[in-house]
Amino acid sequence: MAYLLKPDPTDIKGQSQAVLKTNFTAIKTLIDVNHVTFDAVGEGKHKQLNLPTQAAAPSTAAAEFALYTIGAGAAAALTLRKPSDGAEIDLTTVPTVSTTLSNGLIIKWGTGSMGAGVNTSAAIVFATQFPTGVFSCQVTPYGTPTGDMRDYVLMPTLTQTQVIVRRDQTFGYTGTAVNFYYLALGY
Repeated sequence: MAYLLKPDPTDIKGQSQAVLKTNFTAIKTLIDVNHVTFDAVGEGKHKQLNLPTQAAAPSTAAAEFALYTIGAGAAAALTLRKPSDGAEIDLTTVPTVSTTLSNGLIIKWGTGSMGAGVNTSAAIVFATQFPTGVFSCQVTPYGTPTGDMRDYVLMPTLTQTQVIVRRDQTFGYTGTAVNFYYLALGY
């Protein structure tokens, strides 16, 4: 539906009425896409955000960010670009997520992995540190290892900025790579 620049200063109301009605219909059609419609609870707010896939990262000025999708098909990724054409952050595969509850408890969770071999370790580095400290971190291995997995996971380092996850293996077994979920609690 075409939006026409009407009325002109010389138009007579009766001559422009149909064009104005077409314009208002076009505006309502535009608002109804991804927004709560007129005269509804929450009007003017977004219901959702659909981002068309970009061929290239948009440029950003010194005081602005860009949120966009880039890539094709299953490889399309929600991406954030920092100011001044800064770094692009793929938000689709961010390994750490965090939330703060009203009582001040901070919960961070995500995924990680350790390579194959005897006594390997991996660092979980938090995107933002816990202000005071971490008092708990749980690690849950997932996936299908090949062979007999005879190892245990421990955390020799637990700080405000990172957790070191270590796997110690017994019986001389060299093991396979281990993927894991983690849940860290702190304040």
